[in-house]
Amino acid sequence: MKVFIECERGSRTKRTYGLDLELKRQSETLLPYPYPYGFVLGTRADDGDGVDCYVLTEEPLEHGRIVEVEPAGLLPMTEDEEEDGKILAVPPGRALDEFPEAGRILRDFILGIFRKFPEVRVAVGDIRPREAALEFLAARAVPDWKE
Repeated sequence: MKVFIECERGSRTKRTYGLDLELKRQSETLLPYPYPYGFVLGTRADDGDGVDCYVLTEEPLEHGRIVEVEPAGLLPMTEDEEEDGKILAVPPGRALDEFPEAGRILRDFILGIFRKFPEVRVAVGDIRPREAALEFLAARAVPDWKE
């Protein structure tokens, strides 16, 4: 699958792009991103944006770049009772179990950045397997999407 990178690992700059890959807004987060973050091309989440994705890698991935990755898991999350799951992806040839701390790191990051918004109720679950990620993506695929 292809992921459009919106935010670089180590950056506190949150960029939000539309499905057309045009920058919609930019802000600062309380914590730096632990992994590159973006969205899966050809998908539409319940909020109208692309399905969120963290790419588990030490490799620097610049914002605005499109990368080919493999879905590896699903991090269940709710924001004000609305499902907002995050796909966890890895570069080809890598596996989720190579990142045993990813669940804790991402949970701490997500809960940490939402401290800025105490009115928002956020819950982060345990990582679910690759099959859950594939089902999540299939349910949110844009039927006539063209790259």
